Amino acid sequence: MKKIIITLSLIIGVSISSFAVPILSITRTGKGLFGYRNVSFQQQNWNGTIGWVGICQNPGLDRCKVTGLMTDPNDQTYAFDLVEYAENKIDVGTFTGTHAVLVHVDGESFDRKYTVTWSTDSQGDGIISVDRTNV
Repeated sequence: MKKIIITLSLIIGVSISSFAVPILSITRTGKGLFGYRNVSFQQQNWNGTIGWVGICQNPGLDRCKVTGLMTDPNDQTYAFDLVEYAENKIDVGTFTGTHAVLVHVDGESFDRKYTVTWSTDSQGDGIISVDRTNV
């Protein structure tokens, strides 16, 4: 009986820690000469709580950027870097894609996998999202 309980505990523990959590999502529409007419973004903390939400409309000559700090500085660094990676790919004509990086954070017994996924039209309107999975 103890073997069954231990096995179930391990299976539950592994499945809980290995699912992807969306930590940043950016939606852009209405690309014009000076950027996008509408930009919305949402940051989610690893525990599932919403960290911050933002909307930019008609920014004019100012570029609408995601603002705010994430509670985990590693999440923030890799999320913003991966969004930049996706934006660069969109700029050169790759309108859909996925890219992942595996990161080890000192003091943690697992690695983190950060994955950016983007899907846009030829103007760049669409969504860019970053997920984190503990592996």
